[in-house]
Amino acid sequence: MWVKIINALHGQEGGLNNQGCSFNGTWSRIIGTLNFLHSKGIIPLNSFCFKWQWNWSRSNIGTRNTAYLNDLLLGISQIDISVDEDTCTWVLSNDVTFSVISARRLIDSKLLPSIPTSTVWDKFLPRKVNIFLWRLSLDRLPHRLNLSSRGLDIPTISCSSCNGNVETADHVFFEYDLVKEIWCLVRK
Repeated sequence: MWVKIINALHGQEGGLNNQGCSFNGTWSRIIGTLNFLHSKGIIPLNSFCFKWQWNWSRSNIGTRNTAYLNDLLLGISQIDISVDEDTCTWVLSNDVTFSVISARRLIDSKLLPSIPTSTVWDKFLPRKVNIFLWRLSLDRLPHRLNLSSRGLDIPTISCSSCNGNVETADHVFFEYDLVKEIWCLVRK
């Protein structure tokens, strides 16, 4: 019954409206009511006092915190606020406007591996050997460490032949003892 009486006297919103606000909630209704009262000439907006009060914490905040607060206030006081309209610039392109390609280039430069030299294909080698050597130079061969780093569940990343070193491309093709002997024979 009381709800019906209050609604009849003050309306569904309890006398507060959100006219002039684009957000929902108590504060938007309060501001909407202030704007409504101002638009009807009932209360001028300059009669309200909007200010910060610095009583956020106890009065004795300590020497270190006082120094931090003073540094903060000094930093804020040195900010030059212009009356120009705010703009957003993208410094990664020459014309300072955002483009998807400039964002893509930034992401690629951070995430994709860079190849220091261009790939030279030897026309006297079979294509599969050229591709194998290219994948070896990029560390894209399926050895245990690469498989593990790509999420494949393997019991160990140790070399199955020597059980000591981590199985990497360098280990398999250059550091393993048997491979060193083979390379010595190839060089002769």
